[in-house]
Amino acid sequence: MTFLLFLLQPFQHVLFLAEDCYGDDCGWAAYAYINGWLQYYKRDNYLKPGVVLHETGHNLGLAHSGGTDGRVYSDHT
Repeated sequence: MTFLLFLLQPFQHVLFLAEDCYGDDCGWAAYAYINGWLQYYKRDNYLKPGVVLHETGHNLGLAHSGGTDGRVYSDHT
């Protein structure tokens, strides 16, 4: 808990890097919470500017736009 309190004070965004996914649901490259302060990256996805920008957008308050078919990731504009 002390570590997290330290992180919350001097930084606005923190990136956590994991060498791999160790759970049952590993179909993602990274994730971040909307209006949050942390981003979590699996493998080398932190090296991909598009992935980092996508997750930073979540931290800045942006959600997924969704497509006309109602699926979250189907709008590629």
